[in-house]
Amino acid sequence: MGVPRTKQSSTLRYSRLLSFISITVTLFMLGALGLVYVLEQGLSHEVRERVAFTIELPSQEQTETSKLTQELRSLPYVRDVELITPDSAARSLAEVLGEDPTKVLGYNPLQPMAKIYLRAEYTHPDSLRKITASNPLLKTAEGLQEQEGEWASASRNLQTIRLVLWIFLGLHLLVSFLQINTATGLIIYSQRMRIRTLSLIGATASFIAWPFIQRAMLDALVGALIALGLLAGAIFGVYRGLGFDLLAICPRLPLVGVILAIPLVGVLVSLISSWRATRKYIHMDEGKIHLI
Repeated sequence: MGVPRTKQSSTLRYSRLLSFISITVTLFMLGALGLVYVLEQGLSHEVRERVAFTIELPSQEQTETSKLTQELRSLPYVRDVELITPDSAARSLAEVLGEDPTKVLGYNPLQPMAKIYLRAEYTHPDSLRKITASNPLLKTAEGLQEQEGEWASASRNLQTIRLVLWIFLGLHLLVSFLQINTATGLIIYSQRMRIRTLSLIGATASFIAWPFIQRAMLDALVGALIALGLLAGAIFGVYRGLGFDLLAICPRLPLVGVILAIPLVGVLVSLISSWRATRKYIHMDEGKIHLI
């Protein structure tokens, strides 16, 4: 007597549910780790674009000072320039000292200054040195040497963080492959007798394997969509609970890459595992298939 049909159906449903949950959780964790990597890139870019230093401008007419400011803005490595006039600098100094220095001295001794914000890709220590060497005005920048040292240390720390994240991504990708492979193999295992029967009556390997492969790929795709939905829910929860908009920090291209990679990994791994598992049972000896 064979196994009752109701018991077989129950086992198959349990196997599919277990496989589906395993695939969904695995892809969610892989997506979460990818999101952390994207956030690190976004935060690094945001911090780098806040790098600023001030330079003293020559005492000139307002029109000449504005023209010089526009020339600084047109430089490829400059993101923005904030002009600090002698009057605004005096007001700021008066707030710090508690007394207006222009009233004490009878005149304003301060020079016009420009606060320069660099683009993120030019904030590396080597780039900073090249920038200061290429422009005579930037050689008088205040605090730039100290920032070079700070960014040299920050760059080393960021490289270490990214290396650790890449290692974690690689390890989790391997674990994801093994988990999805095991989960998909569990479904194929529950249908091994059916696969063997079809093989014995002359069905081709591709005809037997395709329904299982199709089902595994569909489960992986649905699981990936649910994993993406859970990630979106987590991002929305952080925004509602903490008021922190993670999407505003994430660079668009890496974020799209993570969104596309989750279903791609799930479908590709399910395709490979289901194909390998069905071939295993198609070509397995009849005596062995009853022993496992």
